[in-house]
Amino acid sequence: MLGYLFQTSLFQYAPFVITGLLALLFIPSLLVTGAKPEGVGRAIICVLWKAFGLVLIAMSLLQLSSDIATSQTLTAQPMLSALILIFVIGIGVMVHASRILATVDEASKAVPKLIFVLTCETIGGLVIVITGLTLMINFLLTQKFDGWETQMITILFGVVLMLGASMHVKSGAKKKVAVRKKK
Repeated sequence: MLGYLFQTSLFQYAPFVITGLLALLFIPSLLVTGAKPEGVGRAIICVLWKAFGLVLIAMSLLQLSSDIATSQTLTAQPMLSALILIFVIGIGVMVHASRILATVDEASKAVPKLIFVLTCETIGGLVIVITGLTLMINFLLTQKFDGWETQMITILFGVVLMLGASMHVKSGAKKKVAVRKKK
């Protein structure tokens, strides 16, 4: 998985994919009343950076958790160092993008944030269902639970992704405060 991310062929197509994503996100984002084009562009870029940071974090944590759960010792110091480096860079990218996104007005970042959150929730749900189905079908066909550790870790990451996305939507909702009327 790590090898595919850093191939040079990926960088040949990345500008086209990013330009397409920008165009697809710009159109509905500018339809929101009060949205400013500069703010929309900044919000879209920050959301794309947050998604990239999330991919880096997930890659490193899945590999590390899988190695720990299957009792494979990480005696190879370079491998452990590489996983930690990818994790730290992913967190740094997400924190930096979130910091910049906090400076953008609400109208401009409404659609990109919603698309990001709903995408994370959908991917988390798909990971849970597909991995759970794979685990059950594997058991039905072989009557063994071989490799269940990795699949359970993947399901756990799917749950965290899905719940984290739904909490983000709920935390962004405005708090309603009851006000008493004076008599």
